Amino acid sequence: MVSDHVRISLDRPARYTTFVLKEPPRLVVDFHETVVATSEREWEGYGVAVSRVRCGQFTSGPDPVARVVLDLDGEAFYSTEWDGGDMTVLLEPAGAASLRDAIRPVAPAEMPFPRTRNFDGRLLDAEGRPMNGTYLLRFSLKGWNESLYVRARNGRFSVLLGAVRPLPDTLFTLPVSAAAPAGMGWRVVSR
Repeated sequence: MVSDHVRISLDRPARYTTFVLKEPPRLVVDFHETVVATSEREWEGYGVAVSRVRCGQFTSGPDPVARVVLDLDGEAFYSTEWDGGDMTVLLEPAGAASLRDAIRPVAPAEMPFPRTRNFDGRLLDAEGRPMNGTYLLRFSLKGWNESLYVRARNGRFSVLLGAVRPLPDTLFTLPVSAAAPAGMGWRVVSR
């Protein structure tokens, strides 16, 4: 049996949480530090597990949360996967046995150790003024590194580390260093 799927497109991977509501059955995905950029807010579902998909701005302000709600036709097993800035939610009705062991809700106590982490920082020019634009930065921990483009507004930026190269479990709690390419004349300050 082929599972239903819903593809959610973002401009970059984001920190997210999921939870299930039973009456009526729904799967909720909250994307943290994310703003809804589409004017369309509701889509009909196709398949056997999802009847409708809705999205909206759950909270705004300095820590915005975009919420996506999948209205389900009954209890379903699910999993999520990232491909760049696109998240795919795979669903299968609970009565179907083919993916039951591979795709299922994960209880908070069973959640795997997170392999991503947010980094908030500021970009300052040689005179200490906040910068605006898109810049390449290198992030590193002991034995791990990742180079990412970040978009700064008034110097501030936020980036999800580990989406390209997952963070090792043993290094997750260590401080991350961020640096501009050599000779650029500007600096990175963590917030």
